[in-house]
Amino acid sequence: MTEDKKRKLRWQADEVEDRVRDLKKKENETTHLIQDIVRLHQRQREVLNEILYYSKGTHAECSATIDLEDLEQEQHSIMRHFEEGQEELHILSQSEQSKQEQLQEDLILLQRKEKEEQDAEN
Repeated sequence: MTEDKKRKLRWQADEVEDRVRDLKKKENETTHLIQDIVRLHQRQREVLNEILYYSKGTHAECSATIDLEDLEQEQHSIMRHFEEGQEELHILSQSEQSKQEQLQEDLILLQRKEKEEQDAEN
């Protein structure tokens, strides 16, 4: 019976450890993705500012100004969504880490109990 419990706890701990590793990897990937988006928006901003500079007094200036404002709103919206998602991912990762720690503690307690039972038999 105790062996079955140990095996089950080990299996659960391994599963949770895999999920924690995957979540940390996803957290890292989202950080890189956010940095890529920021660089892309920065480049778009530079292009639109260049268009603004060279189109002073023309219809293109008005269009570029509107596009620049839209870009800013889009960037704020995207960043807000990514930050919310990243926070949720972080919370989930912490929760899984807590589960992992609890399972490892349960396994240690089970091993101690088993050792005590063996010592009592001898």
